[in-house]
Amino acid sequence: MLDKIILFFKISILKIISLFITNSEERKSFIEKNKDQIITNKTELCSQYKIISLGIHCLTRYALTLEHIKPTKDQGELSYPFDLAFHSSNAIIYFLKNKFNKYFENLQYDFQKGFWVNKDFTIEYNHDLDCNSEEKDKLVARYTARINNFSKLIEDKNTFIYFVITSPQNEKACNTIFKTLKKLRNNINFKLIVLDINKKLKRKKLFPCISIFSIHHPFIYEYNWWKEGYRDSIAGKEYFKLIGDFVKDEISKDFNVVIYEDKKCFQ
Repeated sequence: MLDKIILFFKISILKIISLFITNSEERKSFIEKNKDQIITNKTELCSQYKIISLGIHCLTRYALTLEHIKPTKDQGELSYPFDLAFHSSNAIIYFLKNKFNKYFENLQYDFQKGFWVNKDFTIEYNHDLDCNSEEKDKLVARYTARINNFSKLIEDKNTFIYFVITSPQNEKACNTIFKTLKKLRNNINFKLIVLDINKKLKRKKLFPCISIFSIHHPFIYEYNWWKEGYRDSIAGKEYFKLIGDFVKDEISKDFNVVIYEDKKCFQ
């Protein structure tokens, strides 16, 4: 409620300031330049919602499935391109803006790491170990299906989408991703949730309508989270619960939260 009151006053202030601009074209330009700073995305009546990971790595999907708020593959959940591969913030922004055009260009097999990569965009397919150096077509077919799943959901304006991203590069990247999603969704029925697990983002530099979880992870190094002894530690489990509770609270503002009871949490 407080957020809505603050937003109302910010919009009112913008309108009042614009009244002092006598030239209509200048007034229009002023409002256009500032609207992203204060105007949230619109919500229309939806009967269902989906939670979609935007990466940058698989912690996002893992935590949400572990906490039973995102269904598993066995429960019928489809896979999407950012679920189980590392994508840099620049890669996410570029391929969202360009609708995954040229996504499969410049793929290389990294024999040292043992999986496919795209060094131009800093993408690592570290979960696709079953695609060896001779099986590029297998990887392409898999991610083509995931991209198609993502594109179909983006076009479904009757489903509210909670996009969740972990550790984006900086505030500018967050805001650019939001503006890109806003365009893709025609400014309706979505929310961007940022998991700032390194606690490096400044709230005041983010658009007010972006929701941010800002509690530092308990691991020695961020990318240790998936190792045994880390993700299944008391601290790891409690941290994933904090993430799950935060996302549940965000969803509960719009919907009754669906809980998927299943011990198979990482498909």
